[in-house]
Amino acid sequence: MQRCSENTGIQQLILIFSSVNSLDESALETLENLIVNLRQLGITLNLSDVKGILDDQLKQTNFYANLLPGTVFTTANDAMSYFQDKDVGNKSIVVL
Repeated sequence: MQRCSENTGIQQLILIFSSVNSLDESALETLENLIVNLRQLGITLNLSDVKGILDDQLKQTNFYANLLPGTVFTTANDAMSYFQDKDVGNKSIVVL
């Protein structure tokens, strides 16, 4: 969060979820708070590599609706390609 607030050029944050198998209520609440905090900084949160079981879990909540206009990408490479096609500069994208 500090890195995002210090760098005013960041427009998109992509979290790679390849190692995430599930989220408890506390983690889900933290992610939703992150969306709000990033939005206040003008940054959109996006996810990539969300596993099927986690995707099913998130679909049972309002998380995806809260994520908008953020997107869920199949891979981080897909996310980078998408933003490059939209002509978003690489310096405005952070991948974690």
